Amino acid sequence: MQVGDAFASTKHGGEGLGTATVRETAERHHGATSFDYDGTLFRASVMLCLDD
Repeated sequence: MQVGDAFASTKHGGEGLGTATVRETAERHHGATSFDYDGTLFRASVMLCLDD
């Protein structure tokens, strides 16, 4: 379930840390994330800019 810009955890009450951790990691590597939930399907897209 989406709560504002975050998603509720299925393991405990409150927001989960997984999407926040993925977002922070992507930003650290000059990348981007996109999370979407349509009521039945959760979709995560991650782009990372890695050094050669």
